[in-house]
Amino acid sequence: MRIPFISPKHRKPSPERELEWVRSLFAKFQRIQKYNTKALETMAEMDRALGGEYIFDRAFLESSVRELSGLVYQVAYSLNAMSRNGYIALYDRYQSIKITLEDILAGGMGPLSTSLALPYSILGAEMEPLAGGLNVCLAEARNRLDIPAPDGFAITVAGCSRLLRAIEAGEQDFPPELAEAITYQAEALLARSSRSLLLTVRICSSDRNLAIPEKIVEPGELLETCKLALTRYLAVEGHNQHGPVALAVHETMRAHLAGSLTSVTAAGPQAGLYCITAWPVDTPEQQETFFLRRTYPFDLVESELKAKPAGRPLYPGINPLSPGAKGLYRGSALLGLSFLRKIAECAAAFERILGYPQDLNWLRGDAERPITVNVSPTQLQERESADTPEYEDVALLPSQWLLSGGETAQMGVAAGPVVHVRGSELDKFPHGSVAVMTHASPWMSPVLRRAAAVVTEVGASIGHLATIARELRVPAIFGAAGALERLPEGTVVTVDAGAKTVYPGIVEHLLASRDYSTELYPSDPEYVMLRRLLRWIMPLDLIDPDSETFTVANCRTYHDIIHFAHERSIEELLKIQDNDPGLKSRYVRKLETDIPIDLFVLDIGAGVRPTAGASIRPEDVTSKPFLAFLQGLTLKDVWDHDSRPLSMRDIIAGLDHNFSTVMEVPEHAGKNHAILAGNYMDVGLRLGYHYCVIDSYLSGNVNQNYAYFRFAGGFAEPERRRRRAQLIRTILDRLRFKVTVRGDLVLGKLKLVDDRELTTVLGVLGQLTGFTRQIDLSMDSDGRVEQLAGLFREKTGLDQI
Repeated sequence: MRIPFISPKHRKPSPERELEWVRSLFAKFQRIQKYNTKALETMAEMDRALGGEYIFDRAFLESSVRELSGLVYQVAYSLNAMSRNGYIALYDRYQSIKITLEDILAGGMGPLSTSLALPYSILGAEMEPLAGGLNVCLAEARNRLDIPAPDGFAITVAGCSRLLRAIEAGEQDFPPELAEAITYQAEALLARSSRSLLLTVRICSSDRNLAIPEKIVEPGELLETCKLALTRYLAVEGHNQHGPVALAVHETMRAHLAGSLTSVTAAGPQAGLYCITAWPVDTPEQQETFFLRRTYPFDLVESELKAKPAGRPLYPGINPLSPGAKGLYRGSALLGLSFLRKIAECAAAFERILGYPQDLNWLRGDAERPITVNVSPTQLQERESADTPEYEDVALLPSQWLLSGGETAQMGVAAGPVVHVRGSELDKFPHGSVAVMTHASPWMSPVLRRAAAVVTEVGASIGHLATIARELRVPAIFGAAGALERLPEGTVVTVDAGAKTVYPGIVEHLLASRDYSTELYPSDPEYVMLRRLLRWIMPLDLIDPDSETFTVANCRTYHDIIHFAHERSIEELLKIQDNDPGLKSRYVRKLETDIPIDLFVLDIGAGVRPTAGASIRPEDVTSKPFLAFLQGLTLKDVWDHDSRPLSMRDIIAGLDHNFSTVMEVPEHAGKNHAILAGNYMDVGLRLGYHYCVIDSYLSGNVNQNYAYFRFAGGFAEPERRRRRAQLIRTILDRLRFKVTVRGDLVLGKLKLVDDRELTTVLGVLGQLTGFTRQIDLSMDSDGRVEQLAGLFREKTGLDQI
């Protein structure tokens, strides 16, 4: 690939070209924003296809990847144009990902196709041809479904093929490259465990009739056991007809009970039920059977229990209660209804994410949830029409709705009790419940691993939480106003995400309709290919721009590249303050206001009315973000509070901290500046001995909108400056900023917000700027943080925002 050369400029622009330099930099930033937005829209369209919004074909995938690749290239080019070729290596990362996507479109598996062994942590359902069905299902349980399952790794189809060739050729030595890969994964598995492990080795084949027993071994016996397992596989008559084979190696789980779950699809009285069997591991002949409904709340329909000897525990630590007729004991069932329902919830989750019913094998140890150790597709059987449940297909009237509206983030129907989600209680969210929350915030994503469905009051179908909902195939409605009020906590509801409607109670015919959905199944070739493509497109691993890992080398997906470019382009804009060409330009004009600061404005395009004179009044400003900020900044009330004058102690305490700053003050110290465009502002305010930067883009597009806030300095002693930083953090947290505090330095970032919310936030930041001026001098105790935060909320009405 030919990398464009962008000529570096070593000299500072001449005074005549200062304004053009700033305008050119901003134009390049706007190009990054434009291409970034188009890329995100293309990614969102592919992501929505995954959610069942519409049927798609191979041509859609090819055109989407082609368009997306072109957009990501333009983003990389524009960043290098801004930074004078500061990120040339970004082209290499782009080209590597592009080659991977082209390979997948051609039918390949991408760069992992030649891997000999892979840990469960990186496996997904779309990798079944590479790692085997059992391995990817156990990986999905651990990675995405919050279902207890053993940790382990897959010896891939490629790895098993290499070992099979060696066995057939009569080679005595284990293939060295395969031995190295298996040993590395085994040692990593042992290192992750807090206890000594036995390992279970199992054959992974699509043929359920391939009966090769699993083997439990010490880690030192692993290589020989793998070779023995594949030798037995070769001895099976017609083994070539069983398709590709992989091996599962996972930790051996300790248990008191074992059992299975099967979805009953054959004709008969149990049709449409879950059949769960359970037996003590030491007495399998004591098997008991339970039949549960396959829809929430998974009611118990029938059970077959065994008589038990008097005085004998059901299993270690659990004894039957009082004796009853026919040798049975009250409370003597091996499983209670609560545990049975947890098994059924696991099966329903696997069916949701894989698209069709699954049979499970499970274990019960000391924990309160079952451990899934085997997952395989249910062998579906045709039902006779007489055995097919019939439901009255009646239209539900609006008067029967609890809620209607919003956007569909993921199609589907689910039922469960409503739980209002609060940020401090994510780890307590009950499995199988319907999550209802105010915002579709990214940090709520752990809840989706447990939820039957999700409804939010605020949010759009293009955000991070929507992506997680589609990944997990959790029915989701975003932006449904009044959800918290209209869906009281504890109410059992049915969510029809496709219809954007929530009904009271269990609506049987809607739940039954899931089996006859017209959307693509997760096993369909187009769906599988889309999942493989999105693996190299959608994940965002580069999250924190201040982290040492936020580098070009760690850009592993297209999303990483465009996010990296977005963050670094903002940094390039912020360098305007350091280089400061515009503030010495004849185009800089003073903003006339009644507040006690001098503010100088540089218009780089549509930020000020063309008719404005040598000085600017607030009514001359046309920059949307600056207008919102200025509205808060010019409120006199927030400039009046009980900040205290400098005392001699404050001056002495501040000298050590500020002496070097005073000696290095740049030429424009004391000049507060605002670099403006129609939808952009970069404001730098030096108020006394602290410096504040507010950078914002308000574009009408939620993917482009952001606000960046930086605050540092002060003259008071360090402890008082620290308290002011905590006060600012309290306010920014309330505004949903991602905040970092280091001493007296506060960094805040807000992204993916609509125009209305960002306009409100900028107004509050304007008020915060005036309120915190010299307030560090009054921060004489930790109690002042909450006291002043309350005063700010009262002055600004922040609690009502």
